Amino acid sequence: MQAMLDELWKIYRPRMIAAISFYPTMESAPSLLQNRSLKESQPTAYICNDFLCRQPVHTPIEMSILLDSTA
Repeated sequence: MQAMLDELWKIYRPRMIAAISFYPTMESAPSLLQNRSLKESQPTAYICNDFLCRQPVHTPIEMSILLDSTA
C-alpha cells in the first residue's frame, strides 16, 4: 500500500482527485469509494477518467502507467 501511495504522490497532477480508503470501506465514505473492493486480496487502485474506470491494478508500476495515460 505504501509503495502505491508513494507512486501516486511522486508527480504533481493538479487535475487529479485521489480518494483513499481502508478496506472494508466505511458506510459513511463518499460514494466514489463505495463498491471498490480489493482484488485478489491486495491493495487495489481504481483509475478513472471522464467517468470511465480502467481495470483495477495492484502494483505501483501498473498504477503509474494508468495515471500517466490519463494526464
